[in-house]
Amino acid sequence: MERTIVDSMNMVRRSVYKVGICLLWLFLLLSYVRKNVSACEVHYNHFNPSIVRNVGGKAYRINTESRFLYDFKVLSAESCASNHVVALTADDSVVVPYFSDDVVSSNIKELSRLIAIVIDDFGYRNDWVFDGFLDLDADLTYAVIPGNLFSSSSASMIYDNGYELVVHMPMEAIGYAPGEVNFRLLTSMSESIILSKVLSAIDAVPNAVGMNNHQGSLFTADEFGMKRVGSVLKDVGMYYLDSLTSPESVGYGVMSTIGVPVVTRDVFLDSKDDVNHIVDQIYRLAYVADNKGYAIGIGHIRLNTLLALQESISDLQEKGYEFVFVSEIVSSSSK
Repeated sequence: MERTIVDSMNMVRRSVYKVGICLLWLFLLLSYVRKNVSACEVHYNHFNPSIVRNVGGKAYRINTESRFLYDFKVLSAESCASNHVVALTADDSVVVPYFSDDVVSSNIKELSRLIAIVIDDFGYRNDWVFDGFLDLDADLTYAVIPGNLFSSSSASMIYDNGYELVVHMPMEAIGYAPGEVNFRLLTSMSESIILSKVLSAIDAVPNAVGMNNHQGSLFTADEFGMKRVGSVLKDVGMYYLDSLTSPESVGYGVMSTIGVPVVTRDVFLDSKDDVNHIVDQIYRLAYVADNKGYAIGIGHIRLNTLLALQESISDLQEKGYEFVFVSEIVSSSSK
């Protein structure tokens, strides 16, 4: 019995010793990392979990919620390059490319740091949250879904209050997505039906100067359908904003080929409906603008998105960022 107790105590001591050694090595690793990469840090006045670093020749995002992965990746990058960045963000779990110099327009690069924010899904509600968006002191672009209860009145009020108006065109998603059946574009539709629905949507949102896709992860990957959408936009003189709801989207390529002014979304602001997250995404948008001259973000007509914009807009304006309509970026990039 005594030998069993002694053996058990020895096993406990060995386990505690091993845990202690592991914790010591982890502490030394983290201390080394923080000491050796501190020169690469860029600090914001606003707290932002998207920690920015210049590291090692390529641009990456790394999940800051996985602290060991974050430290290991930074430690692995042995030097800090002055012409590349690493952004470590809390919403990505893998390391992925962040910026690509070859897609930056030299025309826009010379302009001020421009931010264009698009708010989707107008037409569903007519309440104090809607009123709050009409009281924001910035040039913002609002996307109205045709065919809903408040679509027509929302479009009129948006235009009358001086905001930019675009058609939020319902398009087929990969999964089940109900609603807007009278306007939704499907990959199974003929050319004539697609043309008719796009024209009807434009008629339902008077004074719109552009269009972006509502959902559309399936339809925006269909070249046939997107060419038909583009042909209408070209005829009526509207631009297209590809919301990039699918990595397989052909929207930018198709529109560019047929001569429709086109831009793409840079950052989704409110994929997580949390004020702090949305504020962080807005500041991430500003960081994109620092690097390529402009940035386009997309959010939705929600309370938390409104609160985040109310908190962020004036601060960014004071820091020298200019909020502009999407059409201004489209115009500048096409010169």
